[in-house]
Amino acid sequence: MIPKIRKMFSIHDYLYSKRNRAEKYNDGKDYVKECFIIVTSEFDLSAEEMSANDHITYSDFNEAVRELRILVNDMKDWNKTN
Repeated sequence: MIPKIRKMFSIHDYLYSKRNRAEKYNDGKDYVKECFIIVTSEFDLSAEEMSANDHITYSDFNEAVRELRILVNDMKDWNKTN
């Protein structure tokens, strides 16, 4: 799978695909944060919720794009040598 950027919503060390789902699990102590992750599997691309500990989160879309470019270039270099 080609890596992709996915927008998620973070609360209590979990990522949710929809803001209203994240707000449902909020106990009023925290606020829901919009973030972006790079996904490398079909499962992560379609998951409605997942642990934030399994992913690097980016608060800025452009930062996620920069990291994705680095990842894709590393994959290209690896494919050239193997």
